[in-house]
Amino acid sequence: MRVPSISACMAVLVMGCGGNNTATTPTSATIPTPTAPTAPVALSVIFSGRVVDYRTGAPLPSASVFMSPANTHTDADGRFTATVPNPGSYSVYINARAAGFVYVTGPASRGDVLVDTGTCISRYGVIIDNTTLQPISGAKVTIGPGTNIGSCSTSGSDGWYRCDLGCPSTNVPGNTTVLGVTYPDYELWTKLEGRGIGGVLRTDVALKHR
Repeated sequence: MRVPSISACMAVLVMGCGGNNTATTPTSATIPTPTAPTAPVALSVIFSGRVVDYRTGAPLPSASVFMSPANTHTDADGRFTATVPNPGSYSVYINARAAGFVYVTGPASRGDVLVDTGTCISRYGVIIDNTTLQPISGAKVTIGPGTNIGSCSTSGSDGWYRCDLGCPSTNVPGNTTVLGVTYPDYELWTKLEGRGIGGVLRTDVALKHR
């Protein structure tokens, strides 16, 4: 018997057995086109407020209001509208003079600013929950120790509070002075004012749950 050669067997293996032996050309893999990153959604906030004289309560017309990057002016009634890029805390300047800081939470934010160029002393603003950004009503505000020339209100339904310490001939001297805010189930909030206290400054407060 004739034994097939090894080369013949190899040929059979290469060609296959019967049928269509046409070789199939492999197709190249499809490479997906990369997608451009989505631009972040703008969270700009438009809100309003009013600038008034602390002593008289009269509106300040045509006053410049700067909260970087917002820059605007008040109308004849002291009112203004400003746009900031995101909710958050913003330093505010009235006629290029520091007037404290405002925590903008949304379109309903109260942007009112009190202005005094003399010796009046006040701390005021809005108290909110630092997570929900909702106003806190009934928070207790204190300034101490040793500044018994005025009083602080508890925060109202809109979170608004005021500490009015009068208009002495000079800044109130004293030892370390601290602005404090307390509310049940929230951590104590404090801000060091320095040795004594002076000026009329908006000071918004964001309280943190325990």
